[in-house]
Amino acid sequence: MKFDPPICNVGNGYMDFMLFVGGDSRGMNQNHRVLVTELTGRALLYDPESPSIRSLPSLTSPKRSPISLIVGNKFYILDTASRLSHPNDCFHSYMMYDGDWHCYSLAPPPYIHANRSIICEGEAEHVDSYTVVGGSSIWISKSTLGTHSFDTENHRWTKVGDWALPFFGHVQYVPEHKLWFGLSSGESEIDCSVCFSNLTEMPPRSVNIGRDCTPP
Repeated sequence: MKFDPPICNVGNGYMDFMLFVGGDSRGMNQNHRVLVTELTGRALLYDPESPSIRSLPSLTSPKRSPISLIVGNKFYILDTASRLSHPNDCFHSYMMYDGDWHCYSLAPPPYIHANRSIICEGEAEHVDSYTVVGGSSIWISKSTLGTHSFDTENHRWTKVGDWALPFFGHVQYVPEHKLWFGLSSGESEIDCSVCFSNLTEMPPRSVNIGRDCTPP
């Protein structure tokens, strides 16, 4: 008896893991969970306190290169692959409603339809860096596309500027410093370091930790 190896018909991709920290308005009753998504659109939620794993509603299209963020009590997932097979279905959110999780499709970034050629020619992904600003806006950025913002309250996209964020990958806001921290977007090894920036400045300027900062 011979079995053929499994073949995925949506191309290469990877799984994305995201930590979700929930609690009440006072910061009490913290609950840490992990959301897992993969390229075929399936999603799981792991609760280490139970411990238990439960399936979530599947995403409506495969995700080749997903990124994920948490805003409030919602998960947001965006496929960053430039050659999107479902451009109208690349952005989703998960939210708890009536005691269960539900998946919703959201409008894609405006440049997806405005000019498909600028994100397909020679580009692997249409997002270089991403973060949450002001507690309710998702910012995505790429040097060739500028920086765009998605308002999670009114579900509208706007362009913040033609400049790109000085980061690579996920950027984390640290409230006690009122700054955003992440990996530098520099191409050389010496620039590939941790840096911080104030995203309320337009355009934001980064300071590399360990090279531009002198310890006290």
